[in-house]
Amino acid sequence: MVMQLPSRAVSLLLVCKRRNDGNLLGLAIEESLSGLLAGVSIVNDVQDGFVFYKERHPDLVVICGFESGFSEALTINIRRVDGRRHTGVIVMAPVDENLEQTFANNYYAGADDVITTNTSITILKSKIIAVINHKIAADELRTAVHKLAEMSVTDDLTGLANMRGFLNKFSKTIKGCSEQGRGFAVLMLDLDRFKMINDTMNHLVGSFVIKSVARIIRQQDHLAEGDYAARYGGDEYIVVIHGNDLEQLNKKAESIRACVQKAEFSYQKFVAKVTCSVGLCFVPPGSTMSGEDVIKLADAMLYRSKEKGRNQVHACRLGDPVDLDHVGRSNLVNGNSRSDDDSIARVDYAKAF
Repeated sequence: MVMQLPSRAVSLLLVCKRRNDGNLLGLAIEESLSGLLAGVSIVNDVQDGFVFYKERHPDLVVICGFESGFSEALTINIRRVDGRRHTGVIVMAPVDENLEQTFANNYYAGADDVITTNTSITILKSKIIAVINHKIAADELRTAVHKLAEMSVTDDLTGLANMRGFLNKFSKTIKGCSEQGRGFAVLMLDLDRFKMINDTMNHLVGSFVIKSVARIIRQQDHLAEGDYAARYGGDEYIVVIHGNDLEQLNKKAESIRACVQKAEFSYQKFVAKVTCSVGLCFVPPGSTMSGEDVIKLADAMLYRSKEKGRNQVHACRLGDPVDLDHVGRSNLVNGNSRSDDDSIARVDYAKAF
C-alpha cells in the first residue's frame, strides 16, 4: 500500500532539547521529506517553542528529547490556541523514561503521535506524513463546520445576519447596556411600496434591490465596530447601532434613509428607485429592558414613519409613553403624555431605567 502524500507543502517546527541533536534531526527530516516541507525551524526550549508557535503557527510541531511534563505542557498550550486550524504534534520521548506512562500522558495532552527518540528516520517520515494528512483533513473539516455555522446565522440573499444570528448578538447588546453602560439604538427599516417593484418589473429586480439596500446599511459610515444588521424578513431590516447620544444615532438613521433615496438600482434593463421608512428606539446607558419590547418600540416608530407619509425617520427613547396595542394611531408617541389620547392605556417604560 502506497501512503498518500500531503496535498500541499507544510511548515515544521522542531523543538529539541539538545541543539546538536536538533540540527542533525532537522537535516535528516529535510532530506527525507524534500519537496513536502515549506521549511524547518529549530528551537531548543519548550517556552521558546511556544513563543515561536504563537508568532508563526507552523503546521507541524515535533517535540524531541524532553522529560515527561515538558512535552505535555507545550502540547497543551498549543491545543489552547490552535483554534479552527489543527496543528500536528509528534512527541519523541526519551527511551530511558517509563514509556507506557509517558506515551499515555502525551496522548492525553493532545499529541497526534508519540514515538521514541531512537525511532528510525524512515518510520519518523511515515509518522510525519500521516500526521500532516490528518492535519489537512482536520482543517478542511473545521472549515466546513465553520461555514455551516456561519450559514445558519446568515441571510442567503443579503449577507446580513438572519434573525437567529441577530438575536444571538442582541442578547449580548442588552447585557452590555445594563452591566457596562453602553447605550444603543434599534432601527427598523422597511422599503416603501416595495411590492410595486415586483409587480411592475420582476422579482429578480426586487431581490437585487433588497441586496443592494443591505450593502448601503453595511457601509462603514453607517455601521461602526460592534454594530450589526439583519434581514428581518421580506424587504424589512433591523439594525443595532451603539452610542449614548440619541441625536447622533438619529443622524445615522437619517443618513441610511437618505442614501437609499439617492440610490439608483440598475439590474438588466431595469432601473429602480426606492425609499425607506425608519423607526428608531434609543436605549440609554444602564437601562434594563426586555429585548422584545425594544424591538416593538422600534417597530412602532416605523409604523409612525409610514403613517406620516413614508421616507422619513421617527424615534423614541426608552421611557417615552408608547401604546403598543394601537401602533396605527397618529398620536402613538409624542413624548408628552398630556398631548396623547387619554382614552387609551399606554405602556410607560420610565421604570426601566
